[in-house]
Formats: sequence, C-alpha cells, structure tokens
Amino acid sequence: MSDRALRCPLCTISSTGTASPYRAPEKTTQRIALEPHDYEAGISVQRCQECDGIWLEEGQLSQIQDARVNDYSHVHAGDVVLRHRSAHAGEEREPPMCPRCDEAMFASTFKTSNIPYASCLSCGGQWLREGALQDIEAFWESLITT
Repeated sequence: MSDRALRCPLCTISSTGTASPYRAPEKTTQRIALEPHDYEAGISVQRCQECDGIWLEEGQLSQIQDARVNDYSHVHAGDVVLRHRSAHAGEEREPPMCPRCDEAMFASTFKTSNIPYASCLSCGGQWLREGALQDIEAFWESLITT
C-alpha cells in the first residue's frame, strides 16, 4: 500500500498559479483527495466529497456484503436493475484511472444488476459512483432472500 493520498478518478480542481509576472498564468489541474469514511460494521472506505463516489480496497465489497448491517428488504432487485438501465443508457465513458496505482480500470456491471463500477486489475480495488454501493447491497440482499 502506498503512503500517497488517494485521489478521485473523476473530480478535479483547476487552479491558476503566477510563476512570473512576465508570463501567462500557469493552469494546473489536480484530482480531489479522497477522504476516509466509516461505512458500516467498522469498514472504512475512501469517499470523494465532491461526487460521493466510493473507493473500495480489494475484498471490502465482500466484507460489506457479509456484514449485512443495512436492511434493504423493501427494495426489489428489478427496481435496481431498471434504475441503472435507464440512468446509464447509451452512456459511454472511458474507464477512470485507479486512485491507488494510476492504471486504467476495467468498467463492468455488478452481476446482472446493471450497476456500473470500475475495478483495477492491478490492485483489485473498485470505484463506485454515488449510490452504487447501496444499490449493490440492496440487489444482493434481494437475491439471497428470494
């Protein structure tokens, strides 16, 4: 594990510096730092304060699914699938860069749910957009209770 701060693969901050009064200002772009966030059952994830995306280290998704702290019994798997199918229809984005190792991540969907996420083949981490982790939990719970 690296000691450098993890940065959001989607959100950036642009700033203008004045290196010299005789030159045009230099523009720099930096990705926003991810912040530690206690999710549930003592599991700490990294969260972007700007887009609410979540970075999970390898194995954390399984830990969250095994903990089953939140109750999603009122959510139907079909509703989750339809929400993500319509929300991301025709959307094609380049996979984000891994916050851990700066490699291009592999875009995928969680099982048959249409819930998009990106995973790093190098370090095994996963990037989920806002609300996707809760939807994965709801989808997972609806599958194991039926």
